[in-house]
Amino acid sequence: MGSQVLQILRQGVWASLTGGWYFDPHQSKFSNCFHLYVWLFLLCLPFLLFMAIPPSTSVAGIYCAVVAVFFNHGQVHQLPAARHV
Repeated sequence: MGSQVLQILRQGVWASLTGGWYFDPHQSKFSNCFHLYVWLFLLCLPFLLFMAIPPSTSVAGIYCAVVAVFFNHGQVHQLPAARHV
């Protein structure tokens, strides 16, 4: 019981505080590192754009396009794997 509560607190609270990322001990090191870097990219990209380029509607459009391409690219590569399950 105590171990289960600790597990929920460790995964749930940490994921909530960090915006969704947590270390999954059941995944490989590559998978955990990849998810960490993806999370950092999505977290830092708006701030970097704000620092590098003056805020405007076109910058917001560029950001939305980059994130959309990023997510669509992931979905396209996962779709064939999901069909074979």
